[in-house]
Amino acid sequence: MREDKLEVLPGERAEEPGVVGANILRLAHYDRITGLPNRFLFREKIAQMLARGASQAGLVAILCIKLDRLDRLRRHADRENADFLLREAAERLRACLAGQGMAARTGSDQFAACIYVSDADAAYRLAEHMGQELAAPFAAGDAPCHLRPSIGICVEAAGSADGDALLTGAESAMLDAQARDGDQRLFAHRGAKPSGDLVVLRAGLRRALQQGELFLQYQPGIDPDSGSIAAVEALLRWNHPQLGIVPPEHLVALANETGEIVEIRRWVLQEVCTQARIWHAMGFGGVAVALNASAMRFNYPGLAGAVAEALDRSGLDPQCLELELSESVMLPQTHPAAGMPDELRAMGVRIALADFGGGYSCLGRLTQFPFDVLKLDRTSVSDLMRDPVDAAIVRAIIALGRILDFASVAEGVETREQFDFLRAERCSRVQGAYVSPALDPEVLLQLLKQRRGALQECMSGQDG
Repeated sequence: MREDKLEVLPGERAEEPGVVGANILRLAHYDRITGLPNRFLFREKIAQMLARGASQAGLVAILCIKLDRLDRLRRHADRENADFLLREAAERLRACLAGQGMAARTGSDQFAACIYVSDADAAYRLAEHMGQELAAPFAAGDAPCHLRPSIGICVEAAGSADGDALLTGAESAMLDAQARDGDQRLFAHRGAKPSGDLVVLRAGLRRALQQGELFLQYQPGIDPDSGSIAAVEALLRWNHPQLGIVPPEHLVALANETGEIVEIRRWVLQEVCTQARIWHAMGFGGVAVALNASAMRFNYPGLAGAVAEALDRSGLDPQCLELELSESVMLPQTHPAAGMPDELRAMGVRIALADFGGGYSCLGRLTQFPFDVLKLDRTSVSDLMRDPVDAAIVRAIIALGRILDFASVAEGVETREQFDFLRAERCSRVQGAYVSPALDPEVLLQLLKQRRGALQECMSGQDG
């Protein structure tokens, strides 16, 4: 541990208190394991950097980094090795900053950095560098250890920024990045000058819906026992005429920034319900359509009304629409849309609880939430063949779902071994690259027909 050196801002002199004073200072303001500033001191330093940057008309970026799997390793691995991982991660962050800005440890598995940047793209490049360094194997214990960094970024002109708002924005982006399987994600750059591509995207988004550049693909989720398609998840895409396919996380972030998200939400809901109704009219009435409402930022009080309108216009049976919501939306009095799940259930819409088994999932709340489906945390699914703890968590959640009469859904299934494990545990539905990529509606229709034909052939063979 680097107890002999206190972290300071570039150009700032370190104070030299007495021995007792130095110890008290460290306990109050610095992390014991890594020697980095803690959350309290980090907030103070952000304010100082914003004040300095204001006189130079500079930009300040905050990057929040969550190291997925670290908490689990700290609980189940040797404490000495876990502390080594924290110290090594801190050193890698310091090296990435190269003496510019500052790093801090803001949570048990979370770090943050604050740095002056020339533009938003510079912050994104730094995040990519940090992601590469932190994803490289750590030599802890007998075997290399791999952590998965999720990074959120918030950039603002120093003179108009609020430190707490910047930190909150970066942490929100970090959680969104984690939900998207650890992809780094540029959350916002309010007041910062975006790159040429971002200017083009922001301007193009206003016409994208009218010109048919937005479209939906559908990823099948199958019953692992029968192989039949039980549901399809709708995924939003944008085919920009100059830049090609835009990453979904950039699309949603820009849509929120420009205000276009309201119209896009309405269009997505109507399109999803109409498409499902078409498939049902063609004889595939057993196929439900799922929509990750949390990823699409549907967590707002007007969702219930928009859903009711889409169902009414399309004529879709509400039981065939499944909306995935985050646990935070379910908590009473902690979210502006807290009552929304009850309204949706009253319509007959099925509710899925997102990413259960990871983060702050609470078993005690299962009986309080109005939902029908438990969606397993992606990280646990991806690691279940390597980590006995993840395998046990997945097994327990599937069994719990059967006991409480909830369907269990596993996303991100990429290998035959994962599929066989989930089938043996009687998981209700699996989806991922091993099963099928996301497909255009016409291609999915052909797959539905093939699956139905194969099932009919199998049944007729049994009759014979």
